[in-house]
Amino acid sequence: MVCVLIVYAPAARFDYVSYDDPTYTSENPMVARGLSLDGIAWAATATRASNWHPLTWISLMLDVSLFGISPGASHVVNVVFHAANTLLLFVLMRRLTGALWRSAAVAGLFAVHPLHVESVAWIAERKDVLATFFGLLTIGAWAAWTREPRPRRYAIALGLFALGLAAKPMLVTWPFVLLLLDYWPLRRTAVVPPARLLREKAPFFALSAASSVVTFLAQRAGGAVQDTERYPLLPRAANAAVSCAEYAWKAFWPHPLAFFYPYPSQVPAAKTIVAVAFLAVVTTVVVRGARRAPYALTGWLFYLGTLVPVLGLVQVGNQRLADRYTYIPYIGLFVAVVFWLSDRFASSPQGRRGLAVAGSAALVVLATLAARQVRVWKDSVTLYEHAIAAVPDNHPAHLNLGTVLYALGRRDAAVAQYREVVRILPRWGVGHHNLGAALIGSGRSGEGVRELAESVRLLPSRADYRVDLAGALSRQGRTAEAMAQLQEALRLEPDNPRTRTSLAQLQLKEGASSDAVIRLRQALARDPENAAARADLAGALAAAGSLAEAEKEHREALRLRPDDARAHNNLATVYLKQGREAEALRELARAVEIDPGYVTARFNLGNGLLHSGQTEAGVGHLTEVLRSPDPAAAPLRARAAAILASIGRAPRGE
Repeated sequence: MVCVLIVYAPAARFDYVSYDDPTYTSENPMVARGLSLDGIAWAATATRASNWHPLTWISLMLDVSLFGISPGASHVVNVVFHAANTLLLFVLMRRLTGALWRSAAVAGLFAVHPLHVESVAWIAERKDVLATFFGLLTIGAWAAWTREPRPRRYAIALGLFALGLAAKPMLVTWPFVLLLLDYWPLRRTAVVPPARLLREKAPFFALSAASSVVTFLAQRAGGAVQDTERYPLLPRAANAAVSCAEYAWKAFWPHPLAFFYPYPSQVPAAKTIVAVAFLAVVTTVVVRGARRAPYALTGWLFYLGTLVPVLGLVQVGNQRLADRYTYIPYIGLFVAVVFWLSDRFASSPQGRRGLAVAGSAALVVLATLAARQVRVWKDSVTLYEHAIAAVPDNHPAHLNLGTVLYALGRRDAAVAQYREVVRILPRWGVGHHNLGAALIGSGRSGEGVRELAESVRLLPSRADYRVDLAGALSRQGRTAEAMAQLQEALRLEPDNPRTRTSLAQLQLKEGASSDAVIRLRQALARDPENAAARADLAGALAAAGSLAEAEKEHREALRLRPDDARAHNNLATVYLKQGREAEALRELARAVEIDPGYVTARFNLGNGLLHSGQTEAGVGHLTEVLRSPDPAAAPLRARAAAILASIGRAPRGE
């Protein structure tokens, strides 16, 4: 327990990482509200993040209710669950086997192994530590039932199992785990008929089957399940064998580690043959030695069996393997290795001392490596840069690093990362799209449009990519091409409000305000909470002379986004057209209060104040306009200078 807290203590100061954390926390409106009855109802049916894990959602909601939106607090909760799992594992092993030091060694390896860092230091993997917590409790309750088979104890075990599945469906193999425990250490297979052993676990198998179906449907609905055209069955099987062997190797040599391991274009035949041979040899050895070392058979089959859901036989996502997938399976591997070494070398005092020294040294080394790996998760940039250094041609790491760097304003660095993505996967439309958007944001619109066009060519069914390309073409004055892209996007996704809004904006730009009004009303019929569409509709109505309707839509847009400075400025424009000068000045003052650097609103406020006779206040705002460093504000600076000069208040040097 203390070792866990020492290794993971830095996580209390860590931020969210951009990889999945926002989906599970800050950008999930249901979670961000905290725990509520509505939230619990949502969690029960939600398939967000391509999974069904209501208990995980509820636990994250509870974090918010207790601590607010706090990444540090959520990290601490993960660490507490990991510490609890370590303690539970020790207690279970001690009770089931009666072996104190062996149980402590298994729990110690579980506590500090570097491959477990991902499950603990990543907030989005709350599901791992939570599911394991209930999975271990299920084993404890099941063992209690086998000693005293009362219905209440059985119901508790089944209920805990259901909670574990509701945290993460990784536990679907738990009925098989219970059968393994019947063999060793419970040793029930010698006295209970096999048919009865299976029959008594029928409700557990039924829950596993139901969870598997729901999970598959959720993952398929979220687009996470990959088809056999992209990932054929034979390479999947080869990768599964290689992954099993590689996970076992990393238990002893945990290097390199990364948050993502890209799926290979092909699995080398030699690597597959070596992996299959290794698995066959180990399995043969533990089966033949089962009578003398039953723990080895149980541990090895526990390891292999609990890996089955994440081996990619049903490929979910694009990863080849993942460190977090070892959080549960390594328990079996640790049991097999620790008990075998103890049987082999602990028969003499010298052997026991040697094992104690070697075991202590191994735990110190693993804890040191784990502490170093924990620091990798302190923020997004560190996480992605580490993955790039650890795994060559790691295109998801480059892609995610580019997105983070762009958000931080490091646009040239983001472009460099996206170029790496395109180099690694030249026919991946996502890389070209992100590169194009970053180039446009960096002022290289010509090259950017070409990259966006290439993304559309590679992914012609992506309506959102066509909308982005249309926006870039429109800014270049290529209206007809932009219109064609938007029309095709609308054909692909007729009910997409963003496409309709973009088409309306282009029509409004071309002076077709009546067509724009129709498009925007259609978009809002499908997405009435779209504040941007309402603001655009208000602008189109104002351009068409429908000022009363425009005012109404601006007010609705501000209801949805009350701190939108531009919406306040635009509402002020409508008021001025209606002759409602005082109300316009209030809206402009609010816009400047929200965004002091919003030059258009400040110019309009200064000019309006001058016209209303508030000369000093107006001069103050126009003077601030002159100080704006924004290159796009040059026309407004010129107009402000001319107005100030006309009233004899031009600043010195003007």
